[in-house]
Amino acid sequence: MLQVARYGYMDIQSKVIKNTDNKSPVKAYATVFLNNNIAIHGFRIIDIGTDDDALCVAMPSNRNSDGKYYDMAFSTRSEVKEDIINSVIKNYVDNSSSPLADKSPVDMKITVRLHKTTAYGDNVPASGEIRLSDSFVISGIKITCHDGTIDYEMPKIKSKDGNYYDMAVPLNDRFGQLLKEKVLSEYGLLSTQILCGNINHAELTAEGEVAYKLFKNNSIAQKVINQLSERNIKYSAKINARETTICFLKSDFETMREISLKAASETENHKKL
Repeated sequence: MLQVARYGYMDIQSKVIKNTDNKSPVKAYATVFLNNNIAIHGFRIIDIGTDDDALCVAMPSNRNSDGKYYDMAFSTRSEVKEDIINSVIKNYVDNSSSPLADKSPVDMKITVRLHKTTAYGDNVPASGEIRLSDSFVISGIKITCHDGTIDYEMPKIKSKDGNYYDMAVPLNDRFGQLLKEKVLSEYGLLSTQILCGNINHAELTAEGEVAYKLFKNNSIAQKVINQLSERNIKYSAKINARETTICFLKSDFETMREISLKAASETENHKKL
């Protein structure tokens, strides 16, 4: 059961399987296919009234340790979200049984964000999210380490049979390999992170309210760090190959702003020489 919808570079298809339990408010389960590259499972069609207008589409979600449910996959653009909902609802209402459209995969921009964690034990050193074409987020991915092998896994969802399955599944080898390379490359940057500063982070936060500034240009960040050190302004910093985050006391905000603007100006002038 499917419907094809278009949003620029985001090609959306869906399949719907109706729930045989007529007493359940969950009327159907759906899988959404993005650009013929990846399948996202766990969408639910819920009846909140007595007619078709009362149907809503719930995003894939999991219950957190606080007992609340959080979306694990969702669109960050209203147009894409609307296309997904319309596709799923139309399939359900029309009771469509057409096969998936035979289309070539369309390239997608992949952005990965990870952070170190101890929440899942020693075998999961980091977790985070994947963004697809700046339009759709898959959160809850985990970096895994077993017997010295580093890999990643998608978030799991519980099926009607009580078993857990990957919420997101690549549809072709090329996209699957590209996704893996992006995730593990991001973890490589995270694991080679350098800590520096004239005070450690815990001591800094104990001294007062702190602020953070992110530098995408490490050359500018280094000029700022040099100035902070020369002026004996307390700071701690995290540096990797892509960016630098500097933490400082909010009481030093104006000084930090002055130093940052000067460093950016000097770097730009140097480029023009």
